[in-house]
This record gives sequence, C-alpha cells and structure tokens, in this order.
Amino acid sequence: MLERSKGDLKIDPHLDLLAVHGVVRIMLGDNDEALRLLGQYFEANPTHRLAFGQSQNLHWWWRGLKDDPRFKALVSADP
Repeated sequence: MLERSKGDLKIDPHLDLLAVHGVVRIMLGDNDEALRLLGQYFEANPTHRLAFGQSQNLHWWWRGLKDDPRFKALVSADP
C-alpha cells in the first residue's frame, strides 16, 4: 500500500507525498529510506530545506532523525 500511494507529478506536482512517505518510513524504522525520500523532496522543493534546518521548527515527525548525522548534513546542505 505504501508503494502504491506515492502518486505522480500529475496528482502531486510538488512531490509532497515524498515527505509523507518518509514519515511513514521513520515509523517503520527505515531511516535510510526516509532520508533518501527527504533528499528527493528537497531536490523538488529546495526552499523547504531551510525550515528543516531550524531545530525550533522541526516537526515531531522528523525528530527521530534529528540526531542522525546524515539528517544534519541533508538539512544544512545548500539548496
């Protein structure tokens, strides 16, 4: 079901479903896939990276990744 819910550019032009899919991956304990999806989301929405890099604005969905050095690198990378 998770794979079938990814959508495409026609129904999700901003690829917001990638972020939602990433959150579910965190809940399933698959941080590697969550980080990969978040990276794709940032490629499609580079201005959203800034909000993720500000810890006071970090939504609880992503807090499971906040101490992961890969997450820190991902949110601090230049758009």
